[in-house]
Order: sequence, then structure tokens, then C-alpha cells
Amino acid sequence: MKIAYCILCHKVTNPLRFTVNYLSRFEGNRIYIHVDRKSDIAPFEEAFAQAKVTWLTERIDVAWGSVSQVDATLALLKAATQETFDYVFLISGDDIPIASHDQILACLERHKGREFIAYQDERFNRVDPCERVKYHYTDMFFKKRKTLMERVGAKLHGVGCRLGFFNNPFYKTLPRLYKGTSWFTVSHGASCFILKYLEDHPYYRLAFQYSFCCDEVFFHTILKQSPFNSNIIRDPECYSDSLRYIDWKTGPDYPRILDENDFANMKSSGMLFARKVDPDIDIGSLECFIDKTNEHYKENLFA
Repeated sequence: MKIAYCILCHKVTNPLRFTVNYLSRFEGNRIYIHVDRKSDIAPFEEAFAQAKVTWLTERIDVAWGSVSQVDATLALLKAATQETFDYVFLISGDDIPIASHDQILACLERHKGREFIAYQDERFNRVDPCERVKYHYTDMFFKKRKTLMERVGAKLHGVGCRLGFFNNPFYKTLPRLYKGTSWFTVSHGASCFILKYLEDHPYYRLAFQYSFCCDEVFFHTILKQSPFNSNIIRDPECYSDSLRYIDWKTGPDYPRILDENDFANMKSSGMLFARKVDPDIDIGSLECFIDKTNEHYKENLFA
């Protein structure tokens, strides 16, 4: 089985070092990395000089919450689909595998043809995806840490939206919108369908130009109304349909920054990847963790 691992990152971290070096050991894996255009790529090339990596030359200046994250993901999908693979994983530089390579293959073989992309349901706090897209959001929204004036401006923007201002003129061209979590694992066919859909519907991407956190809506909407919809995994009893372990409950960070204290929960989750992991976590502890997964890993819950 051939797998394309598409990675979005902006700095060299220990989780990234571990993930790239581990996954690149196996012949059927291909690693594609998009480095944020704001970052110097030299440290990345130096850190992974011995790994089999394809570096994207089309680099996007990625801003949190903006459509730039979608554009960077599309650049990765375009690069990956130059080859034929069975599945593509979209992961970040904060992610680590919590199943061994053999366990990842076994899971995908067992559910071959299924799509692993999580949609909000009773396991999530519901967010209206339309609110993300039907208004024009300005640059101040694409900052995790806002000044007092920017926070006031965001409140006033919300009032303006309720009064009928800041409407997105392309919103009405869109199909019904669906929302889920950003990180997914989809088949080669689904990846190609996404890219072909955008060729055939040029206004779709334009409608998201000034949206907010649209990476949680953009791909989900396309696949939900595609021939691949019937293949999308949904199991309310499973931790996550996207095969990612993400702790939104424990804190103090949301999502929780994972470290060695979370290893037991990672193993028992039955998931294939975990995020977000402490950037300075000890690489030796990660290597020991992955070595032990064959003994303690819980089979994922999908039937």
C-alpha cells in the first residue's frame, strides 16, 4: 500500500523530526512538506537531509484562520496526486504517529475504500458553518492574540453582520455547507475529486476568500456532496472518525499540548495520529513509545 503524508509546518520541532524520520523509513510512504513562506526553509532541509522528502516549491504565507491554510493544503494535494497512492494523510508539524507503520497499513487495508474525515455530530459542540463563510472577515480575525482594539473591532464586526453588513457576495453560489475537523485521511480518488471539483467550479474557492477558519468547511462540503459521501466513516462510539487523538477537554490549553503523560490515553484511543504534541518533547521517549505500540495498542473501533 502506498501512502502520501502531506505535512503543513512552519518550524522544526521534535514531533516533526520524529514523524518525518519514522515515516520515511518505509518504502511505500511518500512525504510531502509545505513550509510556511514566512519561514526559512534551510533549517528544514538541513534537519531532514537524510529523509525521503518532497519539498513544495509553491509556498503559501499561511495565516491562522484564513483561506491560506486551504491553499497550502491544496498545494500539497496537487503535489501528491502527481503519483498514484492509496491514501493521503493531512497532518501538521505538531502531529506524531501513535500506531506503528504496520498498524497503520492494517487499519487502512481493513477499511480500504473508506474515507476518514470527521464531521461535527453529538461528539462535538456544534458550530454553524455558514457563519464562517457568509461574511467578509478582515485581517484582525486571523490573529490568535488580538489587541484590545482588535477585540473591540471584532465585536463591532459581529454587530455589523447582524445588521446586514459585510456580506459575502459569492455565498449564495455555494452548496449546503458542512463542518468538521481540519485534519483528514482520504483516498487517492477523493483527493483527485476535490481538485477536479475546483477546476469545474471556479467560484467555489473565491467564495471562501474572506472566510474564517474555512479549512474546517471547505473540503468537508465538497466530499459530503460527492460520490465519496457513502464511503465516509461515521461511528459515534469511536473517539474520532478522522483517526486523530486530540484532547479538547483536559486543558490547560485547548486543544491540550500533549506530552509523555498522555501516552497511555493515546494508546487506548485506537487512533493513528495525535496532535498537538509538545514541540520540545524528548525524541527518545517518542521512539520508545512507538516501539511499544505493538504490545499495547488498542485496535481502532471501526467495524
